[in-house]
Amino acid sequence: MTNAGFQEDSNALAKLQIRGANWSRFWKSGTVHAVDAGKDADASNPLIQFWQAEFGQPNFSGRVLDIGTGNGGIPRLLIGQLEASAPLCDAVDLSDISPDWWVQNHSVPGHDKLSFHGNTRAEELPFADGSFQHIYSQFGIEYTDLKKSVPELLRVLQPTGSVRLIVHHPNSLLLQVAKEEFEHLQSVLAKDGLLACAQSILEPIYRAQSPEGIAQLKADPTANLAKKRFNQAQDDVSRRLASAAYPDVLQESRDCVARAVMMVQRRDLQGGRELLQQWLAELQDNQMRLEEIQSHALDVAGVEQLCADLTAGGGKTETTTLFRDASVLAWVVRLDR
Repeated sequence: MTNAGFQEDSNALAKLQIRGANWSRFWKSGTVHAVDAGKDADASNPLIQFWQAEFGQPNFSGRVLDIGTGNGGIPRLLIGQLEASAPLCDAVDLSDISPDWWVQNHSVPGHDKLSFHGNTRAEELPFADGSFQHIYSQFGIEYTDLKKSVPELLRVLQPTGSVRLIVHHPNSLLLQVAKEEFEHLQSVLAKDGLLACAQSILEPIYRAQSPEGIAQLKADPTANLAKKRFNQAQDDVSRRLASAAYPDVLQESRDCVARAVMMVQRRDLQGGRELLQQWLAELQDNQMRLEEIQSHALDVAGVEQLCADLTAGGGKTETTTLFRDASVLAWVVRLDR
């Protein structure tokens, strides 16, 4: 291998580590999976209904693998429905996972049937050939290198096994939200966006809390320019909010800036700066995740290729579209051997 090859491998590993760390922070923040089966779960969610139908099949049995499990929504739904009769289930994820609901509730029926494997790539599954009767993934497998993860999936699938994959659809409601929120993030994080302008205005606001500081500010063109840009950035957010279908990023950013300003007005300049820096880091993480969602959604050709790769190991595939009311939610890809 050439030096260029080593450099390429090193860069790929670094990107993988960044992705894993980002998603680890996301799941450890307490974010629930789209099929969360806790007390606040939405039973009318078609994703939940899909998996409940899978687990409710007559004579459902056999070891289960969940790829890209996140906070373990599918395993949680599995034991929530089948309890002590649930089959053994292994759940893997690139991120460092250990769901709180699983760690803190050992008395839940079926708890001992679940095993979580964090920092585990779908392209290198740590299981023997033919280990699983059922392999599942929801918004997980499409984030992997499919040319490597699909052969691994087929390797650990039993000769009579089944595969159920729910993957991002480019026309789904989730992608619509992701696209708009990504645009909002780009505007908020721009060099003349709300976050940068808010960071520049904190020190002048701090000085404005004393008569001496006010006198200094009147003769400070830099501070006056910072104020002008901050006001323009706030106006831009207000304009975007007026037409936003999914305004959360804008509203939350504006609220965070308002809290930081209030802290500084109470003479806590460092606290205001730290709050904005923390929010900046969260938005940058979110920006990466939203970009990944958009770039990993599978179009028709992508789904057809996925099906072709799956049938290389034998069996028959079927692709359908999952809807909620009139909105597309996802592709559903089935393989039965």
